[in-house]
Formats: sequence, C-alpha cells, structure tokens
Amino acid sequence: MTNHDATDQQITWDPKKFMRAQVELVKAGLKQLDAGIDHFGPDDIDEDLTFGNIMGSATRSLRIAHVIRHCGLDDPFQGIHHGARISKRKSAKGRPVKLYSLCSRGAALAFLKRHEEEARPLQRELAV
Repeated sequence: MTNHDATDQQITWDPKKFMRAQVELVKAGLKQLDAGIDHFGPDDIDEDLTFGNIMGSATRSLRIAHVIRHCGLDDPFQGIHHGARISKRKSAKGRPVKLYSLCSRGAALAFLKRHEEEARPLQRELAV
C-alpha cells in the first residue's frame, strides 16, 4: 500500500477526524506564530486531542496544499536537528517529531475559514 492509498483510506473511513487533525495543526501553527515562534510540530496540539496515526497523512496533505512546509530548522541550542525535535509530550517517550512552518498567515486563515466548522466534533462524539 502506498502513502497515497493510506491517506485515501483514512479520509474515506474517518474524514471528520482527518479534517480535525489538519485544523488543529494549523491552529497550533498560528498560535506559535502569534507567540513569535515560526515553527511548530504535532506536539504543539493540546495533548487531550488524539488523532492516532492520522497526523502524518494530515501534514502531508497540508504540505501539498501549500498551507504548511517543513521548517528545515537546525538549532542545537533548542534541541532541533534537521527540522525535527524530541516530542514535548511525555507520552511520546522521546520520539522525534518533524517541525513545520506556515507558508503564510493568509493561507492558514483561509484554510481555517473554509474547514474549521466542518471539523467540529458531532454532539455524539463529544459525549463519548
């Protein structure tokens, strides 16, 4: 199975979860940018939100759409090497995460305007 096949299956079987992952990632990027930090990773999303193994496909789709890009940052003083860092989450147990930057604030805001409402959890999902 190719990456494209896996992404298609994830979108087909759980499109809302896939879109929520993308929306939360873009929100994390904007939050970091507002704090004066031009890079972010999936570990900047609230730890209460979990997306399973969808995040890789979600970031790939956002990169293809030119909403985010790999940051390519290398700053050993911040623990960043070749655009990745050790996850901030204890639950990740030292796993590296790739870092991204927004292609532009305008693209990020346009993405959220178009998709944020459809990414809201359904009421029955909130009750679980």
